[in-house]
Parts: sequence; C-alpha cells; structure tokens
Amino acid sequence: KKSIEAVPAIFASIPSLLDNPYISSHYGTNTIEALPQLLKEKGYSTAFYHGATNGSMKFDVFAAHAGFDKYFGRTEYGNEEHTDDSWGVLDEYFMPWTAESITKELKEPFMAGLFTLSSHHPYFVPKKYRNQLPIGPHPMAQSTAYSDMSLKLFFEAASKQPWYENTVFVLCADHTPAGTSMRYTQRIGMYQIPIAFYDPKGRIIPKEEDQLFNQIDITPTLLDLIGYSDKFYAFGNSFFQPIKKPFAINYIGNTYHYLEGNYMLNF
Repeated sequence: KKSIEAVPAIFASIPSLLDNPYISSHYGTNTIEALPQLLKEKGYSTAFYHGATNGSMKFDVFAAHAGFDKYFGRTEYGNEEHTDDSWGVLDEYFMPWTAESITKELKEPFMAGLFTLSSHHPYFVPKKYRNQLPIGPHPMAQSTAYSDMSLKLFFEAASKQPWYENTVFVLCADHTPAGTSMRYTQRIGMYQIPIAFYDPKGRIIPKEEDQLFNQIDITPTLLDLIGYSDKFYAFGNSFFQPIKKPFAINYIGNTYHYLEGNYMLNF
C-alpha cells in the first residue's frame, strides 16, 4: 500500500510483511540477491530512474544496495523548469528523457528501472492539459490520463532507440490508490494492480491471465525469460514455472491475507 514497499518487491522479490517498510527497517542493509546484481554478474549494465528529489524514499540508497550501477534523479535531470509543485520532474519530460538516457548511459545488454510520479496524490496535472485530458469521478482520473500520455511519449522515444526491438518491458503499479469502487476498498480488492509484460517482437504472445501473480514474481519471471540458469533466492515464483496452486500473501495492520483460487483467508 506504499510506494516505498514496491521497489524491493519488484526488483528483489521481497514481500511487504513488516509494519516498517523493508527499505527503512533494520533489515534494509542485509545482503540480498536482487535482479540488477544478478544481471550485473552476467555482464548487464543497470540504472534506476526516479524523477523525484534525490533521496526520496531512500530509493537511491536501495538502488545502490540492490546492485544498480547508476541512479538518475531530479539532480541528474537538471532542469527545474520541468518540475511539478510536489514531487519532482514531470513525467512528460522525464519519461522520454529516460529512454534517450538509456542509449547514452548504458551498454547492451542492460536493465533499467523507471519509477514514475504523476498519478500520485495530490494528482498534479500541468495547467496546459487540464482542459484537454479526460476527467472522472475521482481526482486521480485526470492525472492517470496524464501518466498515460507520458507513457506514450516514453514508448515513442524508446521505439527510436537501437535496443527497442530486443527489450522486454514490464509495466506495473506500485500500489493501489483510493478509489470510488467498493471492491477496491475491501480486503479482496485492495491489492489488485495491473502487471503487464510487453515484447515488441511478439515473442510474448499478448493475452490476459487470471492466474494469481505478485510483484515479487516479476524478478523470477524475468530471469526465466532471459534464460538465467544459476541458482538464486526469491520469495516469488516465475510465471513460467507455475506452482501447483498459485497464491498471494499480503499484510496490513497486524492482519495477514492468504489468497488462493477463489478464496481468501484472513488471519
């Protein structure tokens, strides 16, 4: 339910089962086997991009701990005219800049992470778009439309890069927001987010899956996709090595949720 919990889950397959998020907990400096470190051992160059003020949520510290070679934030972007009123560099600028920066800063093969800003509270939308982008029943709707527009700009810039055709893109939310639907305020829906794998060459066949899949499953799934054969430790499971009964475990306010099939257990 917090942005700070998502990065260790996605890049190191570490679930959020603590009252204090992993990054700021006593365990935050423990030795871990994270995706960038595992790939770096295979010759990959790596970078983490986050347009917020450097040091925000200790992402820069965790990125270094996880094995990312480089970190690019608000400081490295270096243009305060492109910032919003709250978080940092606006996505419409930072996202296509990221695609171009990857080409300049990283050698293939590479792995890059990009943490976007726009659809977060207070849902800032630049003035020039407020009469252009669609609105909805929640203030987040227009900022999500702005994020979508920025994502289009990213893919337009990425598609012009030499690495585009040979790259797997993973898109997912860091956590669920407040909403207007009853389902997403209940325990059964409060963790449901979109996770998408996209391959421009079409080697990953586009289809929707209803199998339970977690943020912590992303790292082992990616390692399977690239043919990684060494042993590694992860709390998650690869989608391509399905366990007999896929499950999910969430924790909030001293309560654990175990989901399997069509059932959820509260403990």
